[in-house]
Amino acid sequence: MTLKEKPSVGGNAEVPDPKGPGPIRISMSEGSEMERVIKLIGRQGASIGKAQSKTLLQFRRMAIGIIAVAIESFEDFVGERGIDEKLAFLVACISGFAQGAWISPDLIFQAQYMKATAVMKQDLELLARFHEVSIERNLRRTPNVAFAPDGSGPIYGKLNETAHPSCLQAVGDVLATLEGEISVLPVRKDQIEYVLVYWHIWICAGFAEAAGQLLSLLADSVPGSPHRSEILNANDLTMNHLTLLAKKISEEAPASGS
Repeated sequence: MTLKEKPSVGGNAEVPDPKGPGPIRISMSEGSEMERVIKLIGRQGASIGKAQSKTLLQFRRMAIGIIAVAIESFEDFVGERGIDEKLAFLVACISGFAQGAWISPDLIFQAQYMKATAVMKQDLELLARFHEVSIERNLRRTPNVAFAPDGSGPIYGKLNETAHPSCLQAVGDVLATLEGEISVLPVRKDQIEYVLVYWHIWICAGFAEAAGQLLSLLADSVPGSPHRSEILNANDLTMNHLTLLAKKISEEAPASGS
């Protein structure tokens, strides 16, 4: 499949008519066909198995559930005490993740690994910013991943290599065919898919823990709340179950080379 050269268009040009002159019609037809094939290939099955995918879904939704409880608790806090800028920033960080938490696995399972790394890189930056705000550090323009949970640095570094392409190899790792040719069509790569899935799980767990930390801060701010112990105990139980689910996902992974 090739892309025909598009004709130059002036700044005041109207939207091209798909039934217009030949070159325009051909370009739009080629673009439509390429999008169709890319989407078709992306739907042809992920490397991760159905059982593992189901457990991953449960894991993510449980993690987001902790975030939902934290946001609801914050709203109750605001109703009683008014806006607290620090707590509001913490809520913004976990909300930014929860709002599109399913996007990165969707991209991974469509073999859109390059796009997935960009989304996950931002997730790690949100997580880093959460922890910077929580310790009331003087904030820089860009979040410092050194303040994200232990182990974030190497993950962030690998994500950044692809999300902000540093060299041809970084791009080729996710876009190249087995023959080493760069492909505009998705190329499914089991090893990359598994690694990205586990990084997504790690990030979900990090945000669940962050939401639990926010719940503790809120509980300490309103010590007389009748639901304080109930909420904190429920959070502990959920985090314990998340740990078990993470172990289950690891056990369901096929052996290397299968």
